[in-house]
Amino acid sequence: MVRHFPIDSTVCAILIGSTFLVFLTLVALGLRCWGRYYNGTKLYWDDYLAILSSAQGVAILVIQGMWSTMGEGLPFAAVNRNNLVMTKMLLIVFELLYATCTATIKFSVLFFYLRIFSVQVGSTLGKLVQCALAFVTLWTVGNLLQVYLICTPFEASYDDEFVGACGNRIASYIGIGAFNVVADFAIMSLPMSVIWSLQIDRSSKIGLTVVFFLGFITTGISLVRMISLPRDLELSNLTQSMVWPVFWTTLEVHISILCINVPTLAYVLRYFTNPRGARSVASDPMPASPGPLRSVQGRRQTGMDFELDLFTPSSGSGPQRHSFPSGRPNQYGTRATCEAVSPAEPVAPEEGVQVTQDRTVQYMRAGRLAALSH
Repeated sequence: MVRHFPIDSTVCAILIGSTFLVFLTLVALGLRCWGRYYNGTKLYWDDYLAILSSAQGVAILVIQGMWSTMGEGLPFAAVNRNNLVMTKMLLIVFELLYATCTATIKFSVLFFYLRIFSVQVGSTLGKLVQCALAFVTLWTVGNLLQVYLICTPFEASYDDEFVGACGNRIASYIGIGAFNVVADFAIMSLPMSVIWSLQIDRSSKIGLTVVFFLGFITTGISLVRMISLPRDLELSNLTQSMVWPVFWTTLEVHISILCINVPTLAYVLRYFTNPRGARSVASDPMPASPGPLRSVQGRRQTGMDFELDLFTPSSGSGPQRHSFPSGRPNQYGTRATCEAVSPAEPVAPEEGVQVTQDRTVQYMRAGRLAALSH
């Protein structure tokens, strides 16, 4: 029978911190879903994957809590055999959750790119995203296989009474972490060429770059985790040495979940800073007045809302016409025929479009970048 021990003070502090992080991730996820609901838009694949990753993060916290009462932080010799077997069995589940959760987070980011940039299959960015999806899929399959194949027979991975052969588990953890760092950097770099090609000022480009590079926080934690594993983790004294490696692993997961929700909270921030303006956008994502443009069909959008809006001074001379596709939504939620004219001189508004001259508005919305003038 599994015996329960008093919680070690260090383990207790780490568990409290992890619980607080999970609370923050759930709040961020709730605001993300609320923003979708309030704006009248449907959830997309990146939203569903974010929900799934949050559920996996909660499961990781539950395992962390179970370990805390089973002898985590105590010397190996002070823990009975049943606790050791259960600890190692939970470690296998923990590894599976880590592999699937990190993959779910990466898939969420990639589908987020597909939505806000309306990536076409044959485009350069589309091909890069497809390659990234394939890489993450293969990487995840390899992670899952190593959990089952690291020891022969499999029972030897959690019960020392089984005679078998096991590979270097710490080396496998470090290898997984290294691939994780490379994958994170590659995925974060994908939209940079699109962002820096936008017709906006440099400070706005830098701001967007910072938002998309929030994942570097996770990369830094991954590097610390890779350093901690060979230094702190001793499988022969697992219960006492697992405290800090488990902390860095859970911290990496929870910060990653938090980071994927931050770029989607632009609408929520706009609501709290300007509730009336947010309400008008929510009631009509393409408002007739006041606002930069009106849908030609006059229909309310039912797809994805815009994520970011960037205001920059108008530049250049001569009329500039910007349009984006309409009609039935494509696979990324793009819809509604709209057109805006940026004139050198004031002109009479076209049907369905209100035109002024002072500022140019770029909306990243409905999976499409639309440059407008008002």
